[in-house]
Order: sequence, then structure tokens, then C-alpha cells
Amino acid sequence: MAQAINGKLDSLQVKVVEHEGSLCDTKERVEEVLLPVNKAKVHSSEDTDFLTSPLVEVFGYRGNKQMENAVLQGSYVPPSCS
Repeated sequence: MAQAINGKLDSLQVKVVEHEGSLCDTKERVEEVLLPVNKAKVHSSEDTDFLTSPLVEVFGYRGNKQMENAVLQGSYVPPSCS
């Protein structure tokens, strides 16, 4: 509400995007250009070590306190990759 009173809401909106040398200035075109970029950001961590086997089985998707503590204490032994 404070931002609306101070007129700062417009600063959060993307109104124009330059893409491949041309300006995209309609809502539809801006969304068309930015959607793939934003989707890639959201999915960029899916193939990282902690979200693939064998670490995802050990640490899980929401963490594993016992294993996390073992890592922090230096006593964690990772599973073999064979």
C-alpha cells in the first residue's frame, strides 16, 4: 500500500524488452520473450548433484538433518557412484 501511495508500483513492471535487436513493448510480446528465460531459471537446478542420484536418495528433496550434520562435522562418507 505504501508503494502505491508513493507511486512506486510502476517501477516493478517490465514494459519494454530488447530482444534480438528489436524492442518488444506489448504485454504479450514481453511475456513471449521472458517466459522461456524465467522457465529456464526455475528448472536450472534440476540436474545438480543434490537433485540427482545418489545424493538425492541420501539428502532427499527437503533435507536430511542427520546427513547434513555429518557433512558439517566432516564425518559424512558419500555413497559410491558405481
